[in-house]
Amino acid sequence: MARFSYVAKSLKGKRTGIIHGWTKKEAVTKLEQKGFRVIELNEVRETFWTKDIALKKGLKTSVLVVYLRQFAALLQAGITVIEATDMLAEQTENKRLKQALLSMRDTLDEGKPLSEAVKEHPDLFQPYMIHMIHAGEAGGMLDDVVRRLADYYEKQNQLKNKVLSALAYPIVVSIIAIFVVLFLMLQVVPTFVQMFAGFNAELPAITIFVLRISDYLTMNWYMILFFLFVLVLTILLFRDHKLLRGCRDWLLLRTPFIGRMLIIKEVALFTRTLSSLLISSVSIVEALKIVERMASLTVIKTILQDASLSIETGRSLAKPMKNRLLPPLLSHMIAVGERSGSLDEMLEKVADLYDSEIDQTTERMKALLEPLMIIILALIVGTIVISIVVPMFDIFNHVE
Repeated sequence: MARFSYVAKSLKGKRTGIIHGWTKKEAVTKLEQKGFRVIELNEVRETFWTKDIALKKGLKTSVLVVYLRQFAALLQAGITVIEATDMLAEQTENKRLKQALLSMRDTLDEGKPLSEAVKEHPDLFQPYMIHMIHAGEAGGMLDDVVRRLADYYEKQNQLKNKVLSALAYPIVVSIIAIFVVLFLMLQVVPTFVQMFAGFNAELPAITIFVLRISDYLTMNWYMILFFLFVLVLTILLFRDHKLLRGCRDWLLLRTPFIGRMLIIKEVALFTRTLSSLLISSVSIVEALKIVERMASLTVIKTILQDASLSIETGRSLAKPMKNRLLPPLLSHMIAVGERSGSLDEMLEKVADLYDSEIDQTTERMKALLEPLMIIILALIVGTIVISIVVPMFDIFNHVE
């Protein structure tokens, strides 16, 4: 189904927005049925690059949190859903959110509920949000649910930032190290090659090793650059391929500190999400399927699929959680929650517990990685410097 941007007039004045239709004629018919007189209608075309390579990850969590906070405030002030959506569409500066809100406003004008309007934009809004809004509409507490959604995504954003802050230092230092080494190998080392050759100096093994690497980089830098370009392009094109995701997860989970931290982050995320869905009266099987779609690690997706199958066959949720990659405490706490009939509360406690563990892990990781990265950088640069200095001393001694 194609997407069309339109400019139209109605009794309320000039309107702009996005509408879906199989053809341009169908889109015009839909607008006319709503009482709009179409002024301009253009198909929103996606190019190969924007469709297949752009990193479509929905809205930034920070943008979504601001929208939900404002939406909840307007609803609590007694403003209708349609009016609140219209007001937020006018004031938001995010183009993707603005287009979505304009389209949602038109859907609401048709008399459809907010959950249906949100469902039309799966590229921006997760199934979790759709189900929560539907539950809020059914229970007559939409403003409270929207506020809880804002709290949830804010915690999720804080969790992501904690992990990124822990990884930022080693990544920055690694990039600096790569540029320093490349500069030494491509600019500094070659200047000494001619001098060593002119004196017919006998070079130690470490110098020969460094010179060979320098020669290879100097002669093949364009091929290395091309290979990196192809590699990045391949990752972007096939980033959602099952095999590539599996390889990525295999590497990440076996990386010291990072693997453990990613698992804990995923556990904190899916337990908090599952708790919120159960509190909102979503069935546990449906909730597990929603959480499984939100998981980013393949191994977590598989565990959640097994958990869903376990519940459907009348078994417990705790058993599939007894996985060597997951913390042992998780299955025990879930088992206690199932026996006591307070699974949603226990899952929330688990999420809080592992949020706290992420704080501790990131602090330990920073404390260890900062000196470790400096030592590694010093060893690499020191090896290159020694490989140059040692033969220079031999040459000076020979001259004397």
